[in-house]
Amino acid sequence: MADLIILAGGSKNLTESAIIPSATISIEHTMTNSISSYPVEKSSDGTFNAVNKNKMVSISGRFSDVFIPSSHVSGDATPDILDGLVSDTTSRPQAAFALLRDARDNLTYIDVVTGFDTYKDCLVKDYSVSEDASTGNSLKFSLILIQPRFTEVVNKVSANIVESLVDSAGNPTNGTTADKKKKEAGETCLLGPYGEAICKVASTSGRALTGSASGSIPQ
Repeated sequence: MADLIILAGGSKNLTESAIIPSATISIEHTMTNSISSYPVEKSSDGTFNAVNKNKMVSISGRFSDVFIPSSHVSGDATPDILDGLVSDTTSRPQAAFALLRDARDNLTYIDVVTGFDTYKDCLVKDYSVSEDASTGNSLKFSLILIQPRFTEVVNKVSANIVESLVDSAGNPTNGTTADKKKKEAGETCLLGPYGEAICKVASTSGRALTGSASGSIPQ
């Protein structure tokens, strides 16, 4: 799970603590594609013409001092994360304001649970709070969250290594005596500049040797 969960609606009964608004006024789901304006070859599934953009969910609601568990949640109600933040000097709306503000400031990943879908690992794009005559001591808020897409990085690098060998008389053609001793000792792997193993994979006859390198890219 992400660092925070917002239970904005739906019938899901969570065991983890969540931010639960006292009232959810509206939820808007936005899913768009970027369509190419240039003519391209037709693909079987449209991937040549369009790219999925990040999903967006917009939530507006209110937090009040009275916590009203969602009646549609069957069984035990989802624990309210704000319970542990309320004190004699901090009201529930104040705790909610600070928690959502810090989530925006610190770029905290948030899971958003709605009646139609769960959006995992979202980031806050916009967070706004309104104060007027109708709000009283409650917190009237609007949130726009974006669900970014991720790619996996494979920590592996490959390359061709060309290394000069000794000539027919046994003298190094382009190297040192230490290089010659390594070859004579039959060493097949060396330590590369990034901690990767550089391994010889070809025959040692001739004047050049082709090898490969693989290992981890330093973080």
